[in-house]
Amino acid sequence: MTDAFAGGRPRVTVNDWVSPIPAAPSQPSTRSLTTGSYRGNNHVFTFNVPATAWRTDQDNVLRLNIVSGSSGTAFLSPGTSFDCVDLLA
Repeated sequence: MTDAFAGGRPRVTVNDWVSPIPAAPSQPSTRSLTTGSYRGNNHVFTFNVPATAWRTDQDNVLRLNIVSGSSGTAFLSPGTSFDCVDLLA
């Protein structure tokens, strides 16, 4: 993750499993590409998804929702920028 507007950070959902909310990172609080900023401190979040969350009989759905303890101003909601998502077995 390269920035965190209004303390935005990911919360992972895999099918019916939902991760705990991680602590806010010390990233620049910027709107990212709308202001020309895309590079921060390169914070990495690690989520350990239990094997029981994954389905073997149908498609799996992975969601990255953005959570924050702050609200945005007007139409600007908390947000983040991601460089990549890596799934490890």
